[in-house]
This record gives sequence, C-alpha cells and structure tokens, in this order.
Amino acid sequence: MDYPEIDSKDDTLANVFLKYCHNIKDTKAFLEMLCKNELFREIFNNFDLNFDILKVELINGKNYEDTLNIEERTDYLSSLPVPSIEKLSPMEIITCDNSLGLHATYIQDEYPKLISSNELSVATSKILELTKGIFTENEIVVEPKGFLDRLRGTPPEIKKEIKLSPEVIKSLKPNLDIQIKVLYDEAQNLSALKNYVEVYYHKNKAFIKELATTLETYKKKYESTDKSNIFEISNLSSYISVLENKLNISNLTDTLLMQEFFKLNQAIVNHATTINSLILSRDVLIPLIGTELVVGNSYIGTCRNSNEAVWQGDHFIYQRHKWGSTFPEKINHFQNDDGYDVFVPIKVKK
Repeated sequence: MDYPEIDSKDDTLANVFLKYCHNIKDTKAFLEMLCKNELFREIFNNFDLNFDILKVELINGKNYEDTLNIEERTDYLSSLPVPSIEKLSPMEIITCDNSLGLHATYIQDEYPKLISSNELSVATSKILELTKGIFTENEIVVEPKGFLDRLRGTPPEIKKEIKLSPEVIKSLKPNLDIQIKVLYDEAQNLSALKNYVEVYYHKNKAFIKELATTLETYKKKYESTDKSNIFEISNLSSYISVLENKLNISNLTDTLLMQEFFKLNQAIVNHATTINSLILSRDVLIPLIGTELVVGNSYIGTCRNSNEAVWQGDHFIYQRHKWGSTFPEKINHFQNDDGYDVFVPIKVKK
C-alpha cells in the first residue's frame, strides 16, 4: 500500500492526522474506531509517529506536552532522541527541533514564576510579626513597704513585668504549619524544575556534540572540494555558516541552563534552611499550651528552680532542691499566671 508523504516537522501529530481526515465530521469517533484496527497502528509506525500521543492531542485539543505535569515532561524530554542533522538542508537545520521543542518556552513561562516567588520572605515576615506578640510588657507600680521608706515619702517603684501571651502562642503553631506547607510545596516544585533543567541541559549538550561533529564533516568537505566548483562551494559555505550559528546559540543555551540550574539549587537550599528553622521553632522553641498537655507526662521546660515538671491537669509538680533537701512543689502553667513563678513547658520528656 502506498501512503502519501508527510512533512510533520512543524505540526503536532493531531494536525498531521487531520490532514488525512479533514472531510470526516466526527474525528474523535472516527479515531476511536481506528484505535481498534491494528493496521492503522502499523501505518503510524511506518510514519514514525506515536499513536498514543496523537490520541491525547485529538481528545484534549492541544499539544501533547501541554497535558503533562513537570515530572511527566521531564520523562518525556529524556525519552526524545537527538536528531541527526547531517542530511538536513540549511533551512531544516535552522528550524531543527533539536529534541527540545517547546521546552524552552516552558522554562521561560514556568521558571520565573517559581524563582521570583516571594513566599520565602512572606513566611519569614509573618512569623516575625507573630513572634513580636509572644511577650507582653506591663508596668507595675510597687509601693514602698518599709516604715522608714513611707516616713521619708519614698516614691513608688515602677517595674516592668514581661509575660507570655497564650493567645499568640496558640495561633503561632497553626500559622507555622501553614507556612511550612507552602514552602515545602514550593521546594518540591523547584526540585522538579531543577531535574527538568538538568535533563534539558544534557539534551542540549548532546545536540552540541551532534552539531560539532556535523560541522567538522562539512569543513572537511569544503577543504577537499575543488574551489572551481562554485555551486558546491557555495552550498558548503551555507551549511558551515548555519551550523556555526546554531552551535553558538546552543553553547549559549548551555551556559544559561547551567546558571539556572545553580539558581534553582540555591533556591531549594534556602527553602530547606527556612523550613528546618520553622520546624525547630514549632517543635522546640514554642511553649506548649494547656490543651496540648497530657496528665502524668513529664515536660522539659523552664521555671526559676527546675527545667522539668509533671502535668497534673491544672498545675505542675516539680522537685524542688533547697538546703540539701528535695521535695515536690506545685507550680502553675504560664497560662494561669498568679503572680508567682510559672512553668513554661517546651516539649514532652522522652
């Protein structure tokens, strides 16, 4: 069977197929019927076209790659072969897909969105704003107690009292969880894009090698060709000029991709550092409020005389060491500040 020739370099597979069935009203129904036909698949194999990709394009009405997420794009790009350009015309070399196709557009569109994201600074600002309210500062008037001080008319002493704010602490952990999730998701996207750029880089590197090899071949042909053969010399000169230009562009792409790879890598490191700091703050530095405590559990924390206490349900008991003796002593949770010392629990004792 003879098949008409197809030049599909500038078409999606769907457009190539539609050239053959433009007179069929219901293309998708027609395709579903043909999907069951082994001969049809065989025909597409003869054209070196991917039938499954064609099917996706027809059903979705857009380019196959536009239906893929970043991980799928990376796998797809990795599977694309680097085309041989030795037998292409100068114009075909100029428009050669070089195995990258629309991938440059994807990086131009998606990469800036991530790399210019301000979520990192937003997360840091929100946490700093919240932490400012953790401590409240009040001025307390302390009247003189001694008889002589009162007799002399000693003025009252103004002292500053600093207390933890339970309301702010209660809202801080959920806010930290939100910021951690946002940064983690963004770091995942950055990592996926970094993998994508790395595959892109290696594909471009392979294409550079193909260009350099072909360029060397044409230069040798030029040197060995009779200079009186004006037409052949002119053709070879065109090939060499086009290949040199294409090689320069690909080498520039090589440099740019390497720079972007390191930018993405640094962005991932910055995100990881911030996420770890937020997790440390959430799990180690922020005091536990009453609803997070379990009766009978020992907690590491701080008060004037101890760094460990057992929660009793409405107060703590800690072991007080005084004048060579040890005895249990009651102490309130910082949410129930009664003007005396309070215990600030940080984490459960393992």
